[in-house]
Amino acid sequence: MNPNINTESKNIKNGDLVKWRTWITYGIVIDDFNSHTVKIFWLSENEPEQVTWEQRTNVEVISES
Repeated sequence: MNPNINTESKNIKNGDLVKWRTWITYGIVIDDFNSHTVKIFWLSENEPEQVTWEQRTNVEVISES
C-alpha cells in the first residue's frame, strides 16, 4: 500500500475495496461525491456510512476498482 496516507486517501473512488486501518472491517466505496467525504458500505454494517476527510486518512485502499 501507499505509505503516504494523505495521498492515498485523496484517491479513494467508487468501487474501491477499503478497510479501516485500525480495525478488521472491510467496505466498498459507493459514492465519492465530493473531495471532502466518501460514502462507504461497510460489510459488517447495515447502512452506508459517510466518511469525512479527517476519517479518510484512517481508510486503506485494498483493491482499486
